[in-house]
Amino acid sequence: MRTAKWLERLHGNATMYLTAIGQRGVPYMNSDALRERRDAGVRRMVRHAARYVPHYRTLFRREGIDPAGIRTFDDLRRLPLLRKTDVRANPDSFRSEAPVARHAIPFLTSGSSGAPLNVYHDPASLLANMAFGRRVVPLLERHGVNGTANRQLYIGYPGSTLQNVWRAHDEWAIAPMRPERCFVSLLDPIQSVLDAINNFRPDVVYGYGAYLEHFARAVHSRGLLLRSPKVIVYGAEVMTEEGRRLIQQDLGIPVYSDYAAVEVFKLAFSCEANNGLHVHEDLCPIWIARVDGQRADTGERGEVVISNLVNRGTVLLNYCLGDVAAVAATACSCGRTMPMLTDLEGRVEDTILLPDGRFLHPRAVWMIVRRRPAVIRYQLVQHAALRFELRLVTSDLEAFARVAPEVTGDLEGVFGAESHVDATFHDDLPLGPGGKFRMVIALQSGAQ
Repeated sequence: MRTAKWLERLHGNATMYLTAIGQRGVPYMNSDALRERRDAGVRRMVRHAARYVPHYRTLFRREGIDPAGIRTFDDLRRLPLLRKTDVRANPDSFRSEAPVARHAIPFLTSGSSGAPLNVYHDPASLLANMAFGRRVVPLLERHGVNGTANRQLYIGYPGSTLQNVWRAHDEWAIAPMRPERCFVSLLDPIQSVLDAINNFRPDVVYGYGAYLEHFARAVHSRGLLLRSPKVIVYGAEVMTEEGRRLIQQDLGIPVYSDYAAVEVFKLAFSCEANNGLHVHEDLCPIWIARVDGQRADTGERGEVVISNLVNRGTVLLNYCLGDVAAVAATACSCGRTMPMLTDLEGRVEDTILLPDGRFLHPRAVWMIVRRRPAVIRYQLVQHAALRFELRLVTSDLEAFARVAPEVTGDLEGVFGAESHVDATFHDDLPLGPGGKFRMVIALQSGAQ
């Protein structure tokens, strides 16, 4: 048994290291060559979907679509738009039945567009995504970060997507050289997070955009000593331009953005020119849809539609991600040839400020609620400094009565002894503008 697992991990190594060959140069490839890589990926994934994925087998048969006729990215528009509600209604029909997907690993979305969704990623795609990370190494090297042997500190929540990716990497591959990593919980007090950074001395700090911005503001306004990392990389949500300026100019730390989602781990990244986000076109091509579902013009804002050409766990083609952006009309001055996204309106989440000076990221609430499968959807509203309302959607009142005291008790334990959380039952909680759902509404956002 141990020998079999060892051989699996050696095979994982081969997948990862062979995939890594040449990745540094992909962002600078000739545009025609990059598009050919993209279209070859489209053909491979459509063949896979037609053979192994129940949803697409049924779709192609019902609509009379010949999978062999879908040869390019533009041909994917022959498929109907796929929304999260479609996948959520029958998630197993989007799971591949291929042997490569037998050990696919589930990752849970946060539910920012409604109820959470499990998306499965096959081990080979997870290892390949690690290799695709070589594409951003030149950015790190600009600031003196070794592309392979570096120190990384991640501020997140236990059981986060990135932690699970790291765990899968350790399970399915053997890496003789890997970054030295440190995890810090976003539940920790600011001083504890600061101490962890100062003691570990990371080259790169990763975290949520809003959290890192609040952390930087606290460090700057309180005059705290920060032994600055060489680079900060944020994802999962937006960071304001004011926050980026504060970190880069006042704290002297370069800031980059990594645009990803649970549905697709490699979407786009910012560069030194800061003109937008470079799209991994050969891994996950993107187009922008108008409200009527038609393709938007270059520079016109609309909904981001993706097709994941890497993952063979949960197969998603022509999938509406829920974010709003535009495709840039001009190439970036940095020399990369990948298409660019601009005006990205991604997830914007409120941060709760408490009287004792702590700030709590919405993922701190998510950490508590996600352990209760009886909760279908939730929303926490801060009505006063220490007075909260927890709106819960459960299957029925009996489930609500069972789970509400547990969740409110745990939340009060986090917020402090003087806090009070009232739970209220709801049949549903409406989505907000752009189809996004605000799981936390903080006091400073105008909630009364």
